[in-house]
Amino acid sequence: MTNEAYNDGRKKGGTSLSKEFFPLPFAAGVAVYCGMIFYLSSMPSPPLPAPFPFFDKIVHFLLFGGLGAVVAMGLRGAAHEYSTGARVVVPIVFCFLYGLSDEIHQSFVAERMCDLADLAADVLGAAVAAGLASRFFNGQGPAG
Repeated sequence: MTNEAYNDGRKKGGTSLSKEFFPLPFAAGVAVYCGMIFYLSSMPSPPLPAPFPFFDKIVHFLLFGGLGAVVAMGLRGAAHEYSTGARVVVPIVFCFLYGLSDEIHQSFVAERMCDLADLAADVLGAAVAAGLASRFFNGQGPAG
């Protein structure tokens, strides 16, 4: 591999797989974030009572929006240049799959249930976050 530079100053070649496709700090952030969601969904009831109807859907939207943003930023920070479409679709698919596993997990927790409306809020939050990240960073190279 060579150490030629891309137009935006990044170096071609000479990177590890984690730097190439999904940098380790972002992978760690995704793992911690998923662990936090798993912990919260393991509780028999949410830590705070819902102050108004559909509050839980807003929480799902925000939590999975954050997760989608971390995944989108990890793709953006990789040495590999992902297409704009991939930087939007991958976080949505990841959040859908993790949200689905979370809903299945909740079906085994006392006083919790599998709710497809929660999954829809998860996916919508991820889609909004991934779309905003793509638009805000306009498909440019890795973060700072």
